Amino acid sequence: MTKVRTWAGLDVHAASTVACLVDGVSGELSVRRLPGRTSEVAAFCSQLPAPVSVAYEAGPTGFELARVLDAAGVGCVVAARGIDTLSAVGLCAEIGDFARFESPAKLMHYLGLMPSENSSGQTRRQGAITKTGSRHARRLLVEAAWHYRRPPRKGTTLQRRHEGQSAQTIAISWKAQQRLYHVWQASTASAGNARHSSRAPSPTTSPASAGRSPTATRTLGPTPNRRPSAEEAAESARQPARARASAVAL
Repeated sequence: MTKVRTWAGLDVHAASTVACLVDGVSGELSVRRLPGRTSEVAAFCSQLPAPVSVAYEAGPTGFELARVLDAAGVGCVVAARGIDTLSAVGLCAEIGDFARFESPAKLMHYLGLMPSENSSGQTRRQGAITKTGSRHARRLLVEAAWHYRRPPRKGTTLQRRHEGQSAQTIAISWKAQQRLYHVWQASTASAGNARHSSRAPSPTTSPASAGRSPTATRTLGPTPNRRPSAEEAAESARQPARARASAVAL
């Protein structure tokens, strides 16, 4: 894997772009404000000490800058919703070259985001995530995933980013947004069903499951914080008289 010399995280907007730069040798951190034009941002990234790795949040359709950087020979990772400048730089620093992972599943294994497994024979048991690899990268991705708990909407910012994009690009990007949202919903529903199953009464503690009905009990005396009824008061008044009668008979 080629060692990256300059890491660049971009906060891209229509009017301006903020670049957060990290020198891979000295570790020096710097911030630059750039014009919003794609050509100027690409020219700035091309002049940085190579090899350069750039990451930015493009929204569903903002891939024009990525295409220009790729044509200029600058490595670029386009982040999904929930990833901003600091998160993008952090992921690039922790993971490095994303191309070395053949599939998303292998990247998830590398970061410890896959469920643990304890299987034997035909029995398969899965537990909590393994939590191997970079703890910082794992935290960044988990925090970013929270942004997909709400359904995607086409707001003013997204409509502005649609301008100049092909219909095919918009359709593919919107499909990706919908897919990530449905994955979140399915995961939440699965976790809720698991919790509900764990709270169900067991056969040993449920009388109904053992073929017996719960036995109702009657309280003979008044319970605390409750006024006795007329019948209970009369019964209490008769008890001393019965005790005296028993004593006389003896």
